[in-house]
Amino acid sequence: MRITFALAALLFAGTLMAQESSTTSPDYSRPTLLRILSVDHTAQEERRVDFPFGAVRIEGRSTRWLIGYLPFLMPLSGSVNTGRGLGSNFPDPFALTNTQLAYGPRTWRDQRAMSRELRRIESEEKKRAKIKVSPE
Repeated sequence: MRITFALAALLFAGTLMAQESSTTSPDYSRPTLLRILSVDHTAQEERRVDFPFGAVRIEGRSTRWLIGYLPFLMPLSGSVNTGRGLGSNFPDPFALTNTQLAYGPRTWRDQRAMSRELRRIESEEKKRAKIKVSPE
């Protein structure tokens, strides 16, 4: 305990010795205050914006962005997180190569039932639709 107190006192005393000991009064003259408080606009880095063909390049102090607006600069399929749900962040290799997947009878029945229901809804909507064409 005594050793830690002595070490802390020694470090504290060392930092006190590093302080400036000024015998003169502080200088609050106008030129000194202007020099201290002025903002040097020339020293600040300005943002650079370039416009190469098909893109916009923005370079700042800590950022570099290249924003492409032509189709050949678009990202590859699956390289961008779309955020559309679990598992949709990666490309589907079967859909990309048009590969048909084998499925069982239950899946086939479910798909047929869904198609039948969609056809029924569409026919009901056609019956309810009232379209009047007036001759001009």
